[in-house]
Order: sequence, then C-alpha cells, then structure tokens
Amino acid sequence: MALKMIMGLLLLVAHVGAFLAPPSCIRKSSRTLRTLSSTPLVTVDCEKPMGIVFEENDGGGLYVLEVAPDSAASKVGVAPGDQLLKVAGDDVSKFYFDAAMDLLQKAPSPANLELFRGSVEELNSFQQGSTEDVSKSQSKGPTLVTVEQEGPSATVSVTGEKILRTALLEAKIDIYTFKGKLTNCNGGGQCGTCIVDVIKSDSGALSNRTPVEEARLKNKGPSFRLACQAVCQGGDISIKTKP
Repeated sequence: MALKMIMGLLLLVAHVGAFLAPPSCIRKSSRTLRTLSSTPLVTVDCEKPMGIVFEENDGGGLYVLEVAPDSAASKVGVAPGDQLLKVAGDDVSKFYFDAAMDLLQKAPSPANLELFRGSVEELNSFQQGSTEDVSKSQSKGPTLVTVEQEGPSATVSVTGEKILRTALLEAKIDIYTFKGKLTNCNGGGQCGTCIVDVIKSDSGALSNRTPVEEARLKNKGPSFRLACQAVCQGGDISIKTKP
C-alpha cells in the first residue's frame, strides 16, 4: 500500500509541471527507433516550471521521458523521446543526470534548450556524420600529448577529435591516484579524479573548459582540466597527471 501511494505521488508531480525527476526515479529502458523529421534539431525557449521528466541514456545524456499536458514544454513543442543537447548554449549531450540537472536548475527562465528529435542511436549517427564533415574541411592533424608522470615521460599521438581521458587510457597512461581508481565515475564528470595540469598547449589544441569543469575546478587555476571533459583538437600539448 505504501509503495502504491509513493508511486501515485511521483506520477502526480510529473503531471503538475515538475521539470526534473529525482535521481531515484531514473529508469534505464530500451526504446524503439523513430523516423527522423526533416529538421532533427529543435531549439525552444521554455518557461519554468517546464513540465518535463528527463531520463538518463546509457552512457550519458538525457532524453525527454514525459511531457505534462498543458505544460510550458508542451506549448513550445517539446516531445517525449527528444534528446537534450544544450542548455542555455552549453553542451550537455554527454552529461550524466546530476550535472545536466544542475545546469537546468541554474538556467534563467525561459530556459533555452536545444533538442534532437530522435533516438540516442540516431543522435549518435547524426553527430558522427557532422563530425566527419567538419573533419574533412577543417582537419588540424593529430594531437601530440606529452605526459609528465611518475617514471619516464610519455608521448601519445591522438588522431581526430577525442576526449583526453579516452586517449590516455587507450595508451595505458595511469591518470588516477589509488583513491581515484576506486572512486572514479568512469568519465561522467562527476568525481573530479581525472584532473590533469596542462603545462603548455598550442592554441585550440584542447577544447575550452566545460561548465562541469568550471564547477569542479573553481578553486584551481585555469591550467587544470578534467581529462574526461577536455577534447583533443589538434596540436601539441604537455600535461602532468595526478597534479
């Protein structure tokens, strides 16, 4: 009986305009592919409370699980299944639930949202195609990462755009302290244990700091980065692991 009452209350909250679901309500589910519209990218300005229940995709990123009837979100055309790409211009397409919710809560009303109208599989295909087009026209060559670490230094060559953490782990570079090995969030931007110090870098060799980094590293200097958030974009970089 108690469980039924709790589920009833959660459903009520979803339909009176709550724009987020508490973490305990996140469910992992498989969904069927939907046909892409001619315009898969949708930008809306949505008043708060939005009336959206978000759910986390496997591997990060949120999609719209439910839109409350007659809510602000329904009036601007947000639809169940839409993938959340940006909040107020900040890319959240790979953010996990807590990090994305933090930006949604801080965004002014009306909140500017960029959405992808399709499944996560279709989004991945769309992004891959866009990245390939950009790479063909604006190729910067490989990123050469010199790593200062315990023991001899190492050099990692990264082809194309790739997350720094991924490139370092693929090269068998040990980026975590002992505690970090036990507590890291697997690249979700939630723990801060993959911190590196960028000693020097060519202009544009790494992507700019993300909002997650600004929050996690607010007491650190600008040379500190989270390897899971920094994207290698071509050029020479020198970093120190476990600073």
